[in-house]
Parts: sequence; structure tokens; C-alpha cells
Amino acid sequence: MSRDMVDAYVERLLEEFTGNETLSRDDQGGFPFRYKDCAYTVRVVGPEDRPAVRVWSVTVTEVEKTPDLLDFLNQINQRLLHARVYWTEKAVVFEDAVTGLALNKGTLESSLTDVLEASNFFAQQLKDKFGGKLVVEMVPDGDATDPSAEPAAGDGMYL
Repeated sequence: MSRDMVDAYVERLLEEFTGNETLSRDDQGGFPFRYKDCAYTVRVVGPEDRPAVRVWSVTVTEVEKTPDLLDFLNQINQRLLHARVYWTEKAVVFEDAVTGLALNKGTLESSLTDVLEASNFFAQQLKDKFGGKLVVEMVPDGDATDPSAEPAAGDGMYL
């Protein structure tokens, strides 16, 4: 599937997912939008013959990079099954990706859900420990889904 085909498919799937038939694009061709308690950007990236779809959410801004923050992000990454988290430009970002060849409604929705759950579960913890500002103020309901997977290798639980 070509990059243009994947891009058109992503647009159609996002319109279905959000119920919004007029999604706008940012300067780099991505689709920024808000859904539930998550501010997303979805963009097709990569070479023409092997495009991929990046799904990310900037969750906390104005946070300084410190060794403690990076250690905490690494601990989160060990717990996550699909999404990942990193610090860039004074912000904490949760991200996932889907190869263009595997893209369908289910894989994109799974990626969006993984980013949403990880972002929602860890956002307040990150702000409380390291400061900064939440991009989306969440209503505390105590129902944030823990996105943790089984323990990662090296923690004594791996056979």
C-alpha cells in the first residue's frame, strides 16, 4: 500500500472513530484532534513503500528533563505492552505506531486506545512527581485503566 493510500485510509478511519467528517491537518500533514481525555496527533510517516502510522499524545508540558524523570519514563516503558513514552522539548509524549501494511480499523483503534489509556493512567502521576502542565485536565473518577503488561524481562519474573 502506498503512502498516499495509507494516508487516505487513516483519514477515513479517523473520521469514523471521531464522528467528525472534517478533520483538519497540521503543517506536517498530521491530524490533530481531541477525543475523550486525550489530545492526539496521527500522522503517516516513513518511506513510500513502507509507510507507518504514528499515533501520539503530548500529555504533560513544561516539564524539565531530569535523571529521575527519565528513570520513571523507563519504568513506565517496561510496563507498557504496545505504547511507549518519552521526553522531548519539555514535554512527555505517549506514542504508538502501526505499519501501513497492517492498518485496519481494529489496529488503528487499538493504537488510539493504548495511547489514551497510558496517557490517562500516568499523566497525573507525572505532573505530581515532576511538575509541568497537563495538556488535558482529566476529571478524577478513579477509573483510569492500568495499561501495564506482564513484567518485562530482567525483573525476576521472566522464564
